[in-house]
Amino acid sequence: MNQKISNENLLVGLKKQLQKVLFNQQQLLLNLEQNDLVPQHNAEKPRVFDNKTVPEMKNVLQGEYTKLENFEVVLAVVGTMKAGKSTTINAIVGREVLPNRNRPMTALPTLIAHKKDQKEPILTCDVKDINKYIANLKKITLSEFQTDERVTSYNEIVELIQNIQQGYKFKKQYKGEEAIFSFLANLNDLVRLSRI
Repeated sequence: MNQKISNENLLVGLKKQLQKVLFNQQQLLLNLEQNDLVPQHNAEKPRVFDNKTVPEMKNVLQGEYTKLENFEVVLAVVGTMKAGKSTTINAIVGREVLPNRNRPMTALPTLIAHKKDQKEPILTCDVKDINKYIANLKKITLSEFQTDERVTSYNEIVELIQNIQQGYKFKKQYKGEEAIFSFLANLNDLVRLSRI
């Protein structure tokens, strides 16, 4: 118990120190602007630091300050195919929110965000273009794929084709681990099908 309190105190202390650094950087940029020490933007000779980039820098610093305030952590997980990215993320989160199979699964960049007091995971996605693509796939019959080993060797893709032919569409929002897992698995199978 004492170790937990000690760790929490350490995190709060680090948070305050980092926020102070971010605040000081924002103040420095503000002082430079107020004293006309920021060079004018020149499209022919762009600079890393000028009156066009300073507002962007201030926004980034404010965003980082807000993330610290809310204890939001952004962790990018990048790796080659089948490197275990989904497995690693599932282990960090402590539940299986990303599907993993014997073949690559995460076809799209995926952002997982923790929201305080939210118990059930929720996935939202702009599916308009995906559903347009599915509408075009509806014209395809399974018989066209019966000899294609890339399809017939994966029951999930065959099942997805059958579901599409029966009117399946992706929804804008999925609630719960099972629904999210199913959506991501179907999305990955759709990406795989589109490559055939």
